[in-house]
Amino acid sequence: MARASSLLLAAVLAAVSAAQSTTTVTVMMPLVGDQPIFGSVVEVLPTATSYVLACPTDVDSTECVIPAGLSLLSGPSTMSYQLEIGESDTVTAGCTLASETLDCSAGVVAGGTTELTTTQMPVSEVGTDIYHAVTITAGVEKLRAAATSTGGVPRITQNAVIMGAAALVGGAMLV
Repeated sequence: MARASSLLLAAVLAAVSAAQSTTTVTVMMPLVGDQPIFGSVVEVLPTATSYVLACPTDVDSTECVIPAGLSLLSGPSTMSYQLEIGESDTVTAGCTLASETLDCSAGVVAGGTTELTTTQMPVSEVGTDIYHAVTITAGVEKLRAAATSTGGVPRITQNAVIMGAAALVGGAMLV
């Protein structure tokens, strides 16, 4: 009897662990090198996904090319980001990948002054430094929900798995 309860508990814990896992996605984010990047999914839209990005905690902030709290909207051929600096300063940038060029623009609002720049880079010069892997540590369920078509069938969510696991553990304790 105790062995069956132990096996049931192990299965429940494995299901809960799987429901809370991380995943890796590829985002359009030109010219950031091969720095490891962590992110949280904010919202999944039909043509792009919104993330909040940061470097891993074990990376020195002076070596990190991604400022903590960077908001990124990334789709297959477009990206834009925004970073709030203090109460009134903002940095924004965006790029669109055309067939042969990467068209980018950037803006800085600092001290009431706005500066804008635009550039076109041939894809041949940018090379493979357009897309980067991001380890998603929060909001994984939003990616799964967007990728899953329910077709009228109830969808199993992380909360359903946890509640089901709690019910199984509670039932096993009664036996």
